[in-house]
Amino acid sequence: EKSMSIDVPSLLWGFSKTSCAVTYTQAALAAYQISDPDKGRVFYQVQTNNWNTLTGGPHCTFTNSGCAGLCSGGEKFSWVNNEVGHSIGVFVKATAGRGIRKYDFEIEGRGINLFVNSDEVVASRKSGEGAVLRSAYA
Repeated sequence: EKSMSIDVPSLLWGFSKTSCAVTYTQAALAAYQISDPDKGRVFYQVQTNNWNTLTGGPHCTFTNSGCAGLCSGGEKFSWVNNEVGHSIGVFVKATAGRGIRKYDFEIEGRGINLFVNSDEVVASRKSGEGAVLRSAYA
């Protein structure tokens, strides 16, 4: 049973692989798992399978000048910031209007897995794959 819960609409972004000492299973994936699907929830997971997540991965895009000198800023992955910004706008409109619908949040061609509302996710057994639908393990 969950010891914590998120009982408001939630918009979450994460990576499919541990980066910069942030274990992916204890970050956005965990937040999605404890969020209430009836309140509305959206989880974008950027697939980082083959990216260098220690010294140049997409996590560096969220800093102004890199992570403690380990990686440069996020020029290469600036698209992540753009997509996060766009998703915030969609999220605000959805929560103020008709509600959260998966097709409103889809992003094409970026290597992002999208999980919404009643999608139940678990950590994959495959290294670097990140979250997968629970039904994939049924």
